[in-house]
Amino acid sequence: MAKDRISFEISGVDFDKLKKFKKQHEHCISGTAGDKLSYTFVPTALGLAVTIKCSCGQDLLLGNFMDHEGWRV
Repeated sequence: MAKDRISFEISGVDFDKLKKFKKQHEHCISGTAGDKLSYTFVPTALGLAVTIKCSCGQDLLLGNFMDHEGWRV
């Protein structure tokens, strides 16, 4: 019997943006717990918001929550 779980995925264009972000931050110093990047996944009524934060303080915002027609300018 499979265990219940929740999982999130970064793929497509967002995955390409994440690879570029990781490359740009490969020389940043790790945090006190040995962490360099933290990932936050926030499911919303509009879609999924993903924030990747580097230990240097810079953020990368990904996800499909802004893909809806009403949000496009």
